Amino acid sequence: MASAPEGSWSPCAPLDCVEERTLDDEGAWRQEAQAVIRDVERGVQYIGISDKLESCNSCIYLNLTTKEGNRRTLKLSATGFQIVGLEHDKDEEGEEEETFETPYSLLNRISPAFTLSFGGDLASKLSQLSRSHSDRELSPD
Repeated sequence: MASAPEGSWSPCAPLDCVEERTLDDEGAWRQEAQAVIRDVERGVQYIGISDKLESCNSCIYLNLTTKEGNRRTLKLSATGFQIVGLEHDKDEEGEEEETFETPYSLLNRISPAFTLSFGGDLASKLSQLSRSHSDRELSPD
């Protein structure tokens, strides 16, 4: 990754007054982002890594479209998830101050359809588990 010219601002550069934890390389953030994508993709219309906003060793950007059709840019860093843009590929620093520890807490806040989808998936899995448990109790050893 090319470094920014001295004296210029980079959204991933740690601020003087804030110590930012980093991962060893950008690839680690990409792996983290891909794990998040796999976890939540069934509950959203679209989620993917931004190919326009540059990631670094302290953050990566995700584009999100909720089931309601709302487009957002998320910043994933060691502190958690932040909404940084109200469209894909936008980093409007200061747009949203709140940081969410998990993608689920962020999505539960901004997408009622995600909450319903997540609840439905959970109920389905619990039902499957219950049937599996009942089948084992009924089967002779």
